[in-house]
Amino acid sequence: MPRSLALFLPLAVSLALSAGGAEAQTPAAPAAPESTAALFAPRVKPTAMVAELLESVEGERLQIAELRRSLAGTRSHSHRLEIQRRIERIKLDGEVARIRVQIGYARREKRPAVAEALERALDMLQSPAAPGQSGGTK
Repeated sequence: MPRSLALFLPLAVSLALSAGGAEAQTPAAPAAPESTAALFAPRVKPTAMVAELLESVEGERLQIAELRRSLAGTRSHSHRLEIQRRIERIKLDGEVARIRVQIGYARREKRPAVAEALERALDMLQSPAAPGQSGGTK
């Protein structure tokens, strides 16, 4: 499971469970999802931030699916490596974009401690420590 989706799973589950009521006691039969967003979409209307994050995940999924199709049809080692690097870049860019969305919401909601924690996480993601060093120290 991609790391970004793993981060959204607890959020989707908690949103679905917080809906409460009789619907939570009798779950509907699972339908075959057409996308990952449909798979992890909460049964309640998501907040603006969650909707924006899910949209980002879905866009990333579509881009990567296209590149994986290209990868499957390519035999050239150098071209396969180039495609793999593009997939890695899309994943990293998507993670950065989603953290920035969360930072923006935290600032607008006057939650500076949350925004600062997310900014530190963003710094670590964009400049990971060298092997053998601990990250996050300045």
